[in-house]
Amino acid sequence: MSDTKSRSSRRRFLAVVGIGGAATAAVVATAVTSKVMPSPKAPGTLNDKRRGKGYQMTDHIENYYRTAKV
Repeated sequence: MSDTKSRSSRRRFLAVVGIGGAATAAVVATAVTSKVMPSPKAPGTLNDKRRGKGYQMTDHIENYYRTAKV
């Protein structure tokens, strides 16, 4: 009987440790995400240098395509 009791106690301990670890990871991920991803800015405040350029074929990209052919 004590063998089953100790197994049940060990399982409960491991479950609590696992749940606690998952909860800690969720809290840390939320805190990091809020620091890394600030609230979105209002439209029109984006950097004008990057707006509207899109994909551009440059010498660097042409060289990559040329060397990546199989």
